Amino acid sequence: MSTFYLVVSTYVALYLAIWMHEAGHALAYWRFGCKENFWKLRVPLYLFGSSPAPVNEACATRLNPSQQLIVAASGVVVNCLFGAFALLIVLSIDSLVAIPFVYVFLYLFSLCHLLEAGSYLVINSLFLGGDMTLIVEHAPRARWLVFVVAALILLPAIALLIHEAPRIGHVLFSTDAVGSTWQLGVSVFSGFIMIAMGIARVLFTVDD
Repeated sequence: MSTFYLVVSTYVALYLAIWMHEAGHALAYWRFGCKENFWKLRVPLYLFGSSPAPVNEACATRLNPSQQLIVAASGVVVNCLFGAFALLIVLSIDSLVAIPFVYVFLYLFSLCHLLEAGSYLVINSLFLGGDMTLIVEHAPRARWLVFVVAALILLPAIALLIHEAPRIGHVLFSTDAVGSTWQLGVSVFSGFIMIAMGIARVLFTVDD
């Protein structure tokens, strides 16, 4: 049951991170009059190819550079905000450990949001893809500033969650004996997800 819950929670947390990323874009498009319903998105169950569509493309092309920057950045801003909020809850409320399913889900929710943001701001600053292409088009100097800020803030936040990983094993399986295994597993998962998301955006960039 614990293993099944872990697998399902990981997928749901990752799906929500991507869905909320696209919802951030959609909300900005809606605010600028280019989308009728900001909650209508395209996020398939296999995750790749997600976008805030449907969007009024004629309206989107008329947005000024500042508005286009807001649209491009809004997705990752949502990920950073929710990821940081969940991280603070996980690290500061010890009583959550007594509610294992809530604790584990919030942990994964935070991790997936930060990985989604990290793949955009770190990997896609190095190898332009996704929203970073548009951001650099309108603000070329922002590329390396974004990379440095993301590396100084997002990567340590992800490292904190990896440091916290042994608790997951204890909470789910009532044992401390697998602490190093959980840290290694979360490290490998984090690296794989960030790299996969980054490569996917470089190779298969979708207008989102």
